[in-house]
Amino acid sequence: MAQAWLDGIHIDTAALALLKEENITKLVKLRMELGVSTTVISSPKQLANVLYTQWGLPILDRTEKGAPSTSKDALHKLAIYAPEDDRIMKLLEMRRCKTIQGKYVEAVEKSIAHHGSNVTHPQPQAGGTYTSRLTYSSKQGKGKSEVQTGIALHQWSRDKRVRAELTPPPGYLLGEWDFSGQEMRLMADASQDETMLSLFLQGIDSHAYMGASIKELDWHWVHNEQDNDPAAKQARYLGKFANLSLQYRIGVATIRIRALTQYGLNLSEAEATLIRSKYATTYPGVLQYWVDSIQKAGRLGYAETRGGHRIKLDDMSEYSLQQTAINFPIQGTGGDMKLLALAVLKNHFPELGVHFAWDLHDALFLYIPDDSRAVKTARFIEHTLSNLPYEKAWGWRPAVPLPVDGKLGKSWGSLKSYKD
Repeated sequence: MAQAWLDGIHIDTAALALLKEENITKLVKLRMELGVSTTVISSPKQLANVLYTQWGLPILDRTEKGAPSTSKDALHKLAIYAPEDDRIMKLLEMRRCKTIQGKYVEAVEKSIAHHGSNVTHPQPQAGGTYTSRLTYSSKQGKGKSEVQTGIALHQWSRDKRVRAELTPPPGYLLGEWDFSGQEMRLMADASQDETMLSLFLQGIDSHAYMGASIKELDWHWVHNEQDNDPAAKQARYLGKFANLSLQYRIGVATIRIRALTQYGLNLSEAEATLIRSKYATTYPGVLQYWVDSIQKAGRLGYAETRGGHRIKLDDMSEYSLQQTAINFPIQGTGGDMKLLALAVLKNHFPELGVHFAWDLHDALFLYIPDDSRAVKTARFIEHTLSNLPYEKAWGWRPAVPLPVDGKLGKSWGSLKSYKD
């Protein structure tokens, strides 16, 4: 496994150059359309002047010192307040372009310059999060001695153009094995909600089911027609948003912001309230889990994962600690699953010629030899990860299957299922 880290992550410099060109072109276009300079995005004072003085928008959020806020959340609230004003979304897009330029272009270029090659070396940090998921350090040194040795891999964008930069070493394919619906499946197990358990045990499309509930449609129709009928596709998309966003107790305001920022859905307050209500009536066991997990953490003084990983919680009157009591047993178990997966797989790495690449969210990434056995190797890994020895390792028998989906490719941005 160490050899893969000596090889590092290879950068496709052509993909990097294309991303840089496209991003600069888009940034210039947005700047001209809005009539503002790119420096405005980086200056809260200048941005506040544009938003609240020049454009006359209402102040919906303030900083701790009382100044008009220009934070990402403040812009999202403005976008929700005035959905017909496309200037706000364009400002958000400008901010995104600046992020791409700094984090996914310039930082990568600095790493290449430091190493003198198109290989970057992000260093995994096992204790970077309380859920056991890895974070990655991208720099070493401080001040003038600081150097860009790697990239912030744990913050990498979902944009395929950005992901296309990252490739395996020569002679290898990059493989991704994603724990399918991991957190929702773990919530079904933890909450024992009858509907959620039934969906997974019967192999029912949970997003179609939830979306049908929101839109009062037949879930079979939503599932069967999602690729043919826009109404079915939209219903399932709403169901996916609800299933993946509401299981950790969030309010209507947060629902609206998350819908806009992560799913491109500008929901009205009434629509967000309806979705929250439908989620509660569809999965009442999840709401009871929230209550039970907070009470349990209050009694024990900690929350615990299925793998026995604990986090101390000493004041359950604090809302943030209540949220941790709800989130940690689910997200922390997901992190434990990744560590167990590596512990099991590492014994097969030498015979398979496989190397660890990185860990991100619900997925493991590995380098596998690009030869005639690649698909067979990928299927073996998928089978192994879909049947981890939870009972033997932790004394836990999951109430629902915990399958893994696999993909292979020459870059992170071009991964495809090997089942196709």
